[in-house]
Amino acid sequence: MEVSIISTEIIKPSSPTPDHLRIYKLSLLDQISSQKYYTFIHFYSGPSCTAIHHLKIKTALSNTLTHYYPFAGRVHQDGYSILCDDTGATFIEAKVSGDVSDLLKPPQNHLIEQLVPQQQSTTSHETLLAVQLNHFNCGGVAISVGFRHVVADAVAAANFIKTWATLASSATAADITYNVVYDCTSIFPPQDLSGVPINHIRSSQGISLKRFVFDCTNISALRQEFGNQTTRFQVLAALVWGAVIAAKRASIHEYEPNAMSIATLPINLRNKTDSLSPPIPDQCIGINK
Repeated sequence: MEVSIISTEIIKPSSPTPDHLRIYKLSLLDQISSQKYYTFIHFYSGPSCTAIHHLKIKTALSNTLTHYYPFAGRVHQDGYSILCDDTGATFIEAKVSGDVSDLLKPPQNHLIEQLVPQQQSTTSHETLLAVQLNHFNCGGVAISVGFRHVVADAVAAANFIKTWATLASSATAADITYNVVYDCTSIFPPQDLSGVPINHIRSSQGISLKRFVFDCTNISALRQEFGNQTTRFQVLAALVWGAVIAAKRASIHEYEPNAMSIATLPINLRNKTDSLSPPIPDQCIGINK
């Protein structure tokens, strides 16, 4: 099975961003977020997917970028803002010589990695959003979306994809949530972080994609071990983190007995702002992590 790139282009917002919205200020939470891309991928199987026309998808993407205009911008060289210049988002179209079922049963990680936009550098000239539309021989498609975390957390990304899908389905204006860009610099003011080593993960470290499956029985057994006082996420996070530490200790060449290891877990702050007036809307971007 091979993945061949058919075309690469830039999709711009359908309407120009007003001059007074051209600078989107980054909050402290945005500043300390990873500069890496993270991706979502959605698979659609069956001949009926031929109705997913690339022109409709691109038009809907352009309309969505009008509402999420920072996604079509670039990180400003000052490191404190995004220049919302409507430069656009990357759109890649690819052909896959195989069927969706062949790829997913069981999942072939090395091929799935080719279905997502390849991670770009973190310079101010690179796009903050990249999309790859993959066509399979069976008529199925895979749509992958890559975001720079500095502009969108998982919730913002999910809301963006939902709006995009709504517009692609010929929805009316009443179905779209407007005013999704939120300035939270008054809550988390930006700071001078020039001497703080935040984005220290290097691509040369050979980060790879792995898949681990935990069924209901295994998760229940883990929770019972702690008296069912923990959530499923907590027990799995503890298990994975314990495995990471054990692997570091097993590596004689890399492990340092006195070295500190830190795990950071993102949380959604949108539903924890009831004390603010007005409260932060659930659909907004700008309150990452």
